[in-house]
Amino acid sequence: MLGTIAITLALLGPGQKDKPALDAACAAIAKATGARDWKKLATLCTPDFTQQNTTGPKMNLKGLEASLAGIENLSVTYKLLDVNSNGKVAICKVFWRVKGTVNQQGVHHVVSDDTEMDTFKKVNGKWLESYAKEISGSGTIDGKPIGGNGQIG
Repeated sequence: MLGTIAITLALLGPGQKDKPALDAACAAIAKATGARDWKKLATLCTPDFTQQNTTGPKMNLKGLEASLAGIENLSVTYKLLDVNSNGKVAICKVFWRVKGTVNQQGVHHVVSDDTEMDTFKKVNGKWLESYAKEISGSGTIDGKPIGGNGQIG
């Protein structure tokens, strides 16, 4: 299904007019996640929101909350890299960075960098994230690379 949406959006054109609103949606998601404001984050996503990492199971917002539970001093930033939109559905390439500390056998600084293809749907005039598919990721603990897909938590 997402493949069909991607092809359709590519044929319709880039839809750059939606980029400022989608950038604002990503900013709000980063802010709510960094603040651990899960109620606010729920208002920025569709009820069926799903995140798929390169490894591991799909997760909903509760799973995302649980995956970040062990990270203190949480900070989330992003960069909107590309937008393809038809005005109702948008697929965005977004770079996300999650930083913080974990206290496991001492305090350690962690960073997770992920590039995702994020799907947004326009609901009642507002862009809501419905699906996040990680396409690449890396991470560090105390500046040293960690294995796998860079997931922390």
